[in-house]
Amino acid sequence: VGMRGVQLGGIRFDNVKLTCSENQQILMGEAGKALETAIRSFQVTRILLPGMFVGILDSGIRLATRFSFQRKLYGQCLASFPSARQILSSALLDLLIADCFSRLSSRALHFHPEFCCLYALSVKIIVPKLLIGAMNRLADHLGANFYQTDGEYGLFQKLLRDVKPAGFAHIGRPACEL
Repeated sequence: VGMRGVQLGGIRFDNVKLTCSENQQILMGEAGKALETAIRSFQVTRILLPGMFVGILDSGIRLATRFSFQRKLYGQCLASFPSARQILSSALLDLLIADCFSRLSSRALHFHPEFCCLYALSVKIIVPKLLIGAMNRLADHLGANFYQTDGEYGLFQKLLRDVKPAGFAHIGRPACEL
């Protein structure tokens, strides 16, 4: 479902000298505050990760638009039909909303960190829903061409697969709605 290329890992320190006796522990942050630190870092990832998927929809719209101008039906290009323009324009609107909301929320990390708990949940619920929904509608628009894995529209299938982790990467959307 798009997770093949994701490299999950930890943290690596090179050439770091740690000095402590055998009975001491090395702490990152304040003692007893690990859960609070993790939850604060989740606010950051819940805001930033969905915003990173916006480029997938942008590329999908470009491919679908090119397809619409090249595909001929009844002697006209597909883009001349109102239903095709509706699909493309609603996908563009979803892209702009997702981009603006992601950008606004990421700026809030700097200017209003005290409200990021609200932004984080909202971004994690709304942005993936917009991106995945728009990509699914574009796939319907491409019809059987979206199944191609090579050729001019072969990239679309990969984009459609790669946008799906936006809904569950780090934490799923339903968990944010609780």
